[in-house]
Amino acid sequence: MLIEKGGEGKAFFGVLEVDSADPGQFDEGDADFLAGFAGLLGIAIERQHADAKLQEALEHQALLTREMSHRVKNSLTSVAGLLRVQARTALSQDVKNALEDAGLRVATIAQVHDHLWRSSHVGFVELVDFMSQLCKKLKGMTAGHTLHCYADPMLLAADHAIPLGLLINELVTNAFKYAYPEGGGPIEVNAREIDGHLHVEVSDQGVGLPDGFDINQPQVSLGFKVIAGMVGQLQGHLTVTSNSPKGAHFLLDLPILPK
Repeated sequence: MLIEKGGEGKAFFGVLEVDSADPGQFDEGDADFLAGFAGLLGIAIERQHADAKLQEALEHQALLTREMSHRVKNSLTSVAGLLRVQARTALSQDVKNALEDAGLRVATIAQVHDHLWRSSHVGFVELVDFMSQLCKKLKGMTAGHTLHCYADPMLLAADHAIPLGLLINELVTNAFKYAYPEGGGPIEVNAREIDGHLHVEVSDQGVGLPDGFDINQPQVSLGFKVIAGMVGQLQGHLTVTSNSPKGAHFLLDLPILPK
C-alpha cells in the first residue's frame, strides 16, 4: 500500500506492506483498513516534516534577530565613541557636557542590544544582568560616588528595556551631577516586581531638589524631559519626593508584567 504525501496521490513517502506467516488471504475490508492506515501515516509523516521545517525557520529567524542586534550594538557603540571623542575636543563646557550626555544615552541603548544578541531568550533581556552591567558602566563614568544596585530576576522585552535603561541612566547621572555639590555620596537603584508592576527607585542622600521643582515645567533640563518622555512611553507613573538634606527620591511605577 502506497503512503501518499498529503493524501493527494501526487507523491509518496514509501510503501506500507503487511505480511502474515499464516495461510489465508486479505479481503476488501482489510485492504480498506490498510489504505486508511497508510493515509493517516502519510499525514503524520508530513506533519512531522512540517514541524521540523517550522523549527528550522524559527531558529533561522532567531539567528537573524541576534545578528541584527549585534550589528546595531556595534554601530551604536561606534557613535557613542565618536561623541566622546568630540566631547574631549569641545571648546565650550556646555557643549562638552551635552556631547558626553548624548554619548551616555547612545551607549545605554547599545548595551540593551548587546544583551539582546547574547540572550537565550530572543527579544528579551535578563533584568539582573542588564542592571548590573548598566550600573557598572555608570560607576566608571564618575569618581567619588558609591552606587548600589539591586534588581529582581525577570525578563524584559526590548521595547521596555531601552526606555528603562534610559530612565535609570538619566536619574543616576543627574544624582552624580547635582546631589552632592561638595563631594561624593551614596546613590541607590532598586528594581522590584510588585503585583505585576515594576517599581524602580533611584534615591540619594544629597541636597535635594530645588524648592517648587516640577518635572513637567517647560524650563526643566533635557535630562528630566527625557525622563518624562520615557515614563510616558512605558505608560508608567513617576513620584518625586525631596527632603533636604536627606536627598531626592524617584519612584517609577511601570506596568511591565514579568515574562
